[in-house]
Amino acid sequence: MSAAMGPDEIAEALLSEEAGFEPREWAAIENGAVQLLVEARAHGVDPREHAAQLLVSLEATLNDDAPLDPDEEDRRVDAAMAAALVYAGRIV
Repeated sequence: MSAAMGPDEIAEALLSEEAGFEPREWAAIENGAVQLLVEARAHGVDPREHAAQLLVSLEATLNDDAPLDPDEEDRRVDAAMAAALVYAGRIV
């Protein structure tokens, strides 16, 4: 993913990889998306806007030159995928 991408492009790129996840992994990502909705609503912010901000932020950290621990990278990818689901309106 390119650092110049906006949330639409980031979400599209992430969701194109959905088939690569095991059902158990995908269920955890969907649960993360539900938690993101709860968090946004608890703070009184629009879930889609919250997800867009997370997408851009997480995409930047994933494209940073600093190496990430593999577990941390997986956590960030899962969080970005959850945000993509909310942003795309697939979890509402």
